Amino acid sequence: MKTNLLLLFLFCLNITAFAQEETPSSIPFIAYWTEGEVYSYELIKTKIKETKSSRTVEDSLVYTVTFEILEETDTSYTISYTQDPIYINGLKKEMLQDFKHLLTQNIIYETDETGLVKQMRNAGDVLKTMKENMETIFSLLSTEYPQTSVHKLNDLKTVIDEIFTEENIMSLAFKELTYFHFPFGYEFDTNGKVSYEDLLPNPFGGSPLRGDAEISISEVDAENMSCVLSHNMTVNPEDVNRFIKEFIEKLNTNFSESEKLELNDIDFQITDNNAFTIDYDLGLPLSIQTSRRTTVKEKTSTTTMTEGIKLQLIDAE
Repeated sequence: MKTNLLLLFLFCLNITAFAQEETPSSIPFIAYWTEGEVYSYELIKTKIKETKSSRTVEDSLVYTVTFEILEETDTSYTISYTQDPIYINGLKKEMLQDFKHLLTQNIIYETDETGLVKQMRNAGDVLKTMKENMETIFSLLSTEYPQTSVHKLNDLKTVIDEIFTEENIMSLAFKELTYFHFPFGYEFDTNGKVSYEDLLPNPFGGSPLRGDAEISISEVDAENMSCVLSHNMTVNPEDVNRFIKEFIEKLNTNFSESEKLELNDIDFQITDNNAFTIDYDLGLPLSIQTSRRTTVKEKTSTTTMTEGIKLQLIDAE
């Protein structure tokens, strides 16, 4: 009798193990976070410029970022997000240390019960502090690098003042958060693709930028309850050209007529290729890798700028 019970028990264990490893037909992305939990990530941002004859790193930034769950209710999470700079291309180590208190950022925001972002709690305070810090940094940079055009710095500050609003600050200054919370609140079929038209907000107001997007689950590790979610998008070329030319004109207010004509002959294309590795049992991104590729075609040359974001989990408490 004992032998039969043992065999039955082992048989049940095998069934359970098999069931756990079976690939689900669909996966809902829901946050299962607990108040007091802290997740630490390494954040790397890069910009690479490529032409027919060269490839250069235009920018490279490395941060340690932390997500702390401040509050958990039946309908929401309140999160503290801190960005601590470790390396910034172009800044000497000594300068980074001098600027660190200005460059370290903290925001408080809320999500719904699934992990989908609802609102920032302290957008006004963060915006005010960021602009004050930027004035200080620009002042120090103009002293450290006197060859930098004061006119260019002033133009850049003007554009920043216009597009960095309470509504835009999260998606522009903390873009990685847009990706971190991207899949939450949705359920995707593991054997199919979802095609849809996305609407990207225009920081200058007016019509959004349309994008032809596709989402699919490319890999599932049922044993470890993780998967890779792929997201690809091509932004509507007409919308891209309209927006970028508007941005360039705002940044360079002193264009000559010939320069404006040259600008009209330039063609811009933007494509996104993003991959999210997610522990769907915990509702937690393990790694996120994004790539936004902007191709600029002129009469005699083509230049490609690739903006990448890599977010990698390094600690969970």
